[in-house]
Amino acid sequence: GQAGAAKQPQRDPEEERKERAKREAEEEGNRRADERAAERIAENERMRRMNNSSIILQGLNPQLDAIKKAAESGPRQLIQHIFRVHPPKKEEECPKDFGDAVMKKTILKCIRTYHQDKNPVDAHGLEWHLLCREITKQLNQKLELYK
Repeated sequence: GQAGAAKQPQRDPEEERKERAKREAEEEGNRRADERAAERIAENERMRRMNNSSIILQGLNPQLDAIKKAAESGPRQLIQHIFRVHPPKKEEECPKDFGDAVMKKTILKCIRTYHQDKNPVDAHGLEWHLLCREITKQLNQKLELYK
């Protein structure tokens, strides 16, 4: 060896393996704890949103009642009502053709327009998202008549 160089004590390979396993187990534990924390945060957010949802839905009761009343009159009245009172966020014309031959297509087009996935909370707010969900439920009920 070189003069003056401190001689490194020989490390036991078994000791090194144990230390590495311990380090990896700690890292794995930390990763799992982080995942659990993220899941808890997401769950809390879901619960908060659900709680807000019920409050907002209560506030939407007058609009929801009017939508249901329009739905009772028929699919054409429902569609004309929602396009007039709750126009889609993307500029779309209210369908004009309500003949029996095309009614199913017309309803499906409206479902695509108002579907909650097409009206995300982060883009349009929770109130609009929930309103679209309720509108879609009514449209789906009308669609059942044409299957």
